[in-house]
Amino acid sequence: AIVGEAPVLSSELSTFWTAANVAQTPSNVVSINVDGGPVSNPSSSVTLESCLDVEWAGALAPGAGIRLYLAQRTVECLAQIWNDLPSYPNMSVISFSYTNTESDDGSSYLQTYAQQFAMFASAGVSILASSGDSGSNPSGMGGSGGYLSTAPLAVQYPASDPSVTGVGGTTVSFTGNWAYSGEAVWNEISTNQSASGGGISSYFAKPSWQTGASVLAGQTMRCVPDVAAISN
Repeated sequence: AIVGEAPVLSSELSTFWTAANVAQTPSNVVSINVDGGPVSNPSSSVTLESCLDVEWAGALAPGAGIRLYLAQRTVECLAQIWNDLPSYPNMSVISFSYTNTESDDGSSYLQTYAQQFAMFASAGVSILASSGDSGSNPSGMGGSGGYLSTAPLAVQYPASDPSVTGVGGTTVSFTGNWAYSGEAVWNEISTNQSASGGGISSYFAKPSWQTGASVLAGQTMRCVPDVAAISN
């Protein structure tokens, strides 16, 4: 299941999967409108986000059936996905790329959705959520304003939820004939005020399984992200 805000373009999906030599087709993608569906005239960036999510999910799991849940507010899709689980028992992964700064949400909001994410976890459903693209100091709702050095340190939700796997971004370097030469956090703050999100949660305690790395030793709160993959 992929949570989105705009329909995908079949031609874009086909072009991506053909270029990547992936045996996946748009016919494996089903869109489900929730609570009125997505906005009627989504911006190009919102459409791009949906296409991006479906393209990479299809590339990572060639041949998998993909259910794209669409709503004007992405969190509204969660209840529908939960209701659909009995009919689609193989729907064991949810991809959630949209984020909001923890402090913008407030504790009551986080508590409500933390309960939903815990229900999915108890049902064996993995939720993967982006750690955001506004670095350690997101400005504006959902970090949509990008990185701002004067903004407070914050992490993005739902990546900071202990029942969710927060996924950050990296930049991989190569030398010569595509020989791996190193990997670092994705950071374009100097050019477009964007970077992989990450930091320490202000609301969630560090789960017992988040141990082992020295950077975590002195922390009592949830650390984000859990994993990271090439994003640029």
